[in-house]
Amino acid sequence: MHQKIWGTDIPSYLPWVELPTYRFPGISEVKREDVVVFNVPPKSLNEGKDYPTDIKNNYVKRCVGIAGDHLEIKERQVIVNGLAIENPVNMKFSYRVTAKDEINQRNLTHLGLDKDDYSFLWRTAENKALYRMLLTNSQVGRLKSVPYVISVSNDDRTNQGPDETIFPRSRGNVWNGDNYGPIIIPKKGMTIPVNDSTLAFYGETICLYDLNKNVEIHNGKLSIEGREVRTYTFKQNYYFMMGDNRHDSLDSRYWGFVPEDHIVGKALFIWLSLDKEADLFHKIRWNRIFSLIR
Repeated sequence: MHQKIWGTDIPSYLPWVELPTYRFPGISEVKREDVVVFNVPPKSLNEGKDYPTDIKNNYVKRCVGIAGDHLEIKERQVIVNGLAIENPVNMKFSYRVTAKDEINQRNLTHLGLDKDDYSFLWRTAENKALYRMLLTNSQVGRLKSVPYVISVSNDDRTNQGPDETIFPRSRGNVWNGDNYGPIIIPKKGMTIPVNDSTLAFYGETICLYDLNKNVEIHNGKLSIEGREVRTYTFKQNYYFMMGDNRHDSLDSRYWGFVPEDHIVGKALFIWLSLDKEADLFHKIRWNRIFSLIR
């Protein structure tokens, strides 16, 4: 009963009882490329409710940047501290696929595509079928080899111009999901000057997640408990998370940094996988049960 009592809208916790949260000692620290379970920070991703940290929705994403890292994305490649990081084997991107005709469900399933991995767009002037598909490199190769597919090309719409939903949301932001940054991920003990530029990047983090009380930002000034501060030192570490399905992932590119006190643990294996489109007797994807997460 994570947030509600099963089958009801009754909260499973009492908001007027507030006890401290204790964590078991970790056997390791969060590292780049780890797949991490965490309480997703933004209120907007928690049914619009301001849940306590340990009651927030759990997300599973890959850590691509740790505290203190300089991170940017250039033409879909994540670069940390000046070096390109290793890409996950099953990383997906969006592609435009042109087929001779509409592809039947059996062939799509044979290619390993779920309903969420593709959408039919329209027929071209030549009466060909055009799809948007989210594909791994191996799936791209398989599609190019089948006789009913005419072409597979990058979906260039993903990197054309600024994305107004990108983090941080500022008027001068020209970034998108494929070309992002550079940014510095906050680290415990890192001190920044307080000005319009730094508050655009870090103001929300300071106000909502860095263990402060009575924080206000007004006219480019930061006040904590009624006192204006001209420099700010972060109180905990933060992380930058991204999904392997890069063009279908609501992650740090869109809502910002993950605070250390929101980390739940490392994702190790899949204990249950369901096909929401299948009938009752084929609902469970048995081939995915207990498979390791890499």
